[in-house]
Amino acid sequence: MPAMSNQTKESLAILALAFLTALSYLFSLNAPFYLDDQHMIVDNIFIKNPQYFSWLWKGYVTNASIPRGMCRPFLMMTFIFNYLSASLDASGYRIINILIHFLNGTLLYSLFKIIRPQASKTFLWLITALFLLHPINTETVIYISSRSDLLTAFFILSAMILWIKDKYIPAMLIYVMALLTKETAMCLPMIILAWDYFKLGSVRKLITKKYFFLYSVLALLTIVYITYRSTVFSSTPVTPVRSIWDNTLIQTAMTFVYARLFFLLKPFNMMHDIAGFNNILNFSVIAGMILIISMIIYTGKQRIKAPLISFALAWFLLALTPKFYARLGFPSMEHHAYIPLFGIYILLILILEKYYIAHKKLFLYLFATFISACAIITIIRGAEYNNPITFWSLSAQRAPAIGALHNNLGIEYLKKNLIPQAENEFNLAIAIGDRKETIVTAKTNLASIFSSQKKYAEALKLLNETSTITKIIPVGINEMRGVIYMDMGKKEEAIKAWEQEISLYPDAYEAILNLAIYYFKSGDNKRAEILFKRAVFLKPDSYLGYYGLGQIMEKIENLPRAAEMYSYAVRLNPHDAAAHYFLGSVLSRLGDSRAIQHLQTAIELNPRFCEARNDLAVVYASLKEPRWDMAKKELTAAELNQCTIDKDFIKLVSEHNP
Repeated sequence: MPAMSNQTKESLAILALAFLTALSYLFSLNAPFYLDDQHMIVDNIFIKNPQYFSWLWKGYVTNASIPRGMCRPFLMMTFIFNYLSASLDASGYRIINILIHFLNGTLLYSLFKIIRPQASKTFLWLITALFLLHPINTETVIYISSRSDLLTAFFILSAMILWIKDKYIPAMLIYVMALLTKETAMCLPMIILAWDYFKLGSVRKLITKKYFFLYSVLALLTIVYITYRSTVFSSTPVTPVRSIWDNTLIQTAMTFVYARLFFLLKPFNMMHDIAGFNNILNFSVIAGMILIISMIIYTGKQRIKAPLISFALAWFLLALTPKFYARLGFPSMEHHAYIPLFGIYILLILILEKYYIAHKKLFLYLFATFISACAIITIIRGAEYNNPITFWSLSAQRAPAIGALHNNLGIEYLKKNLIPQAENEFNLAIAIGDRKETIVTAKTNLASIFSSQKKYAEALKLLNETSTITKIIPVGINEMRGVIYMDMGKKEEAIKAWEQEISLYPDAYEAILNLAIYYFKSGDNKRAEILFKRAVFLKPDSYLGYYGLGQIMEKIENLPRAAEMYSYAVRLNPHDAAAHYFLGSVLSRLGDSRAIQHLQTAIELNPRFCEARNDLAVVYASLKEPRWDMAKKELTAAELNQCTIDKDFIKLVSEHNP
């Protein structure tokens, strides 16, 4: 039997990695959408309708009323692919995430071979398997919106491999793709500079026409990107969540947390407790400082003797820098470590290689045990995502001092109509008081519960309190105030609240829609039409927006336009009996035979829809060849449902049905 070629062995090794990766994440496929997935995917019209795909390059990412500023058109194009192929089946999105994670593993393996061409392929395979199976990556892979990190990592690894092979133009093109995926890609030029510096050994060797030109192009691409991002993707003014100093301390502490998670394999969580991290004497802050300073000192001293180790440490530190200047709302999430940890995997192959050679059997035994533990934890962690209540309950148990976790758990209870449990979690989030934004969200959620229970005074009290917590009144507060005031019969206060919401947040869809409905009911068709059109522009899948426009067009006797608007409404919400009825009614007045279909659908959806039965009977009686039998059938059904029908019409139908 002929010996297996090296290429065949390597192909089988890659297939083995693919199998292990798929097996480790298999049990997470049924998990639902989480957190930002809701506005980035589930409710995002910009990935659903081809009419709006180009908007992703014009400053739009999501049509949700949230602060803007993200520039991620390439990422959003991948979500478009998912939506067109799998609609809102979360497993389809997650499969793509798993695939990208696996591809990142193959790229990392290729980078290992370039850096250490003489190393054992089995050894490099083991380190790659560690990356693919390590549970610190579960959040990045399973949390769909973290695809931004997966894709950025894919482009960074690809660009680095090309740069090392002196293929500079393709590397720069890929850098552009990375920038259009996530802002953290701006760390790539620094990593490239670190590679060239440690490879050449001195700054003097970098000061050449070649490198000056290459770095100038990288700098120009970065400047063009920043200009594009700051003009087209202009940010919504928001109050910084923390000071630069506090953010530095938190990220310093998180650097230690990432290291602890990597080696000790616990405790993994969606968010980590950052309480007290704004204190320089906090243990994690001190440990993080020691770790970072030690890495910097070692990198500086060993840049000649151990350039590759210095580069690996530099990768880790440089890839972390975006987290230090970006004051993230949730700074303690594990997906932030995905790209920086590539430096640690490079470090492992450089440090452990000699131990692998000297003690191969013992190394294989110990390393296989560690990787097996990683795979088991990854499988368990993935299964936790399948049930949102279980997931958020475990998350809150592991980090009880993070209010956002209790808030998210409360929202899941609310979805299940478990009101007492939801109230308890929202109150816990408020009591913890770790973030102003979390307190605002929890109080808003409680106000929503009180409003549904007609406890208007308690609801308004909570909403008034939220307005004093942050400098800028949060989105949605005035909109909810308006709804409560309208329920209380205080129309002027309601209008004022909605107008305030719109003045603060011009794309506040709910407030615009509520105001449009009010003006329509008040007979101010011009104002109502303007606002309904604005609602449809902001949210093109706005069923109520098109429905409202249909009502206005019908009222002013523009029947063809009314039919068009009702058609849009029916397409967006095919289960609404009223939309089918009004469309059928307008079509019947236009002499369109499709009226019968829509009136029948309205009756199927609501058998007690008297107006629909009456109009359907009239349509049957008005056909060129009247269907008196069908008209009689609808009138009989209308009588059984205690509908009031014109007596003369009943008499007319009866005369034709002896």
